[in-house]
Amino acid sequence: MAGSTCLRMRQTCRLHPERPRLHHRASRENPAHKEPAALLPQLQALQSRMNALEQARNGELTTLKQQIADLKARQADDAITETALKPFLCGFRCS
Repeated sequence: MAGSTCLRMRQTCRLHPERPRLHHRASRENPAHKEPAALLPQLQALQSRMNALEQARNGELTTLKQQIADLKARQADDAITETALKPFLCGFRCS
């Protein structure tokens, strides 16, 4: 059982000297977690960047939607023009 305890704790013991001792957990902790206020400027910067990206995406989306609407209107105009010109075009082709 002592061997399994050593494996779980990941520390060198008398039974497993070949395993290196890892740093104590307290030394591995992120110091920023101890003071959340230290992360506030980073969080605000990230939120600002996300907002800017979303505004840019929305602007591009609006532009693309307008382009689609313009193309659909142009396509409809072309269809009307083609329909109106069919009798004349047929006259030239048929002669």
